Amino acid sequence: MPDLGSIYASYGKGFKSGGFNAFGTREIVVRATQIGITRPEAEALVFVQDSYEKEVSDNYEVGFKLQFRDAGININGAAFWTDVSNAQQFIFFPAGSIQAVASIDEVRIKGFEIDGTARLGDQLTLFGGFGYIDPVIRSYLAQPGSVGNRMPYVSKYNITAGFQFTQPVSSTLELTTRAEYSRQGSVWFDAANLPGTKRGPTDLVNARLGLRADEWEISLWGRNLLNEEYRVESVTLVTGIGLFNPGFKALTRSYGVEARVRF
Repeated sequence: MPDLGSIYASYGKGFKSGGFNAFGTREIVVRATQIGITRPEAEALVFVQDSYEKEVSDNYEVGFKLQFRDAGININGAAFWTDVSNAQQFIFFPAGSIQAVASIDEVRIKGFEIDGTARLGDQLTLFGGFGYIDPVIRSYLAQPGSVGNRMPYVSKYNITAGFQFTQPVSSTLELTTRAEYSRQGSVWFDAANLPGTKRGPTDLVNARLGLRADEWEISLWGRNLLNEEYRVESVTLVTGIGLFNPGFKALTRSYGVEARVRF
């Protein structure tokens, strides 16, 4: 049994202000769409406006926190449910070469997460976590066929695991080694979930080696040590010759030095 524990439940209401696209955005897209059809037909196909509505969310969460002091273990867990109205999305319209913000009418996001730490002695700490997210489009007047699809740019799950080892090297200095592995689940890059617009899971390994004193700290870090190649963003274009899906690559393997001074 845990030495300490707590449970909680919370409700919150989120708000993101509406705004304006570039002046004349809707008119440019309507004119570019009006090829072989009448103006009223083109206007019926174009849902983007020169302005967009505020985004509002209702957030529900329940969770727990457990502490096993003798074993040096902490475990936290939570389940959440969020209803979002007018979920703001950046969209590229190839007809007119327009980038704009449009809204998905209704999105429901459900999921859970669990994480924990285990302190093994005074020097070694292990940590890990898992989270699952299910963001479903419930209403989208601009793309009725997208109802039931996953919301774009939200990974299906996330896994993290790692360790931190701290070793005193003198009475005033300590050496810290930290390494972590993370896996991000698949991601769709468009609301229509079109074939070829899904990125598979990615695996990343980061590490840090640092020397610390009371007044200063210097660290050598490395990110994406496995040199994983993946896209962080993609622009889905549907053209007369098929699907064109150019992507923006994430940063590959990188190293650096970081210094801090406390005063």
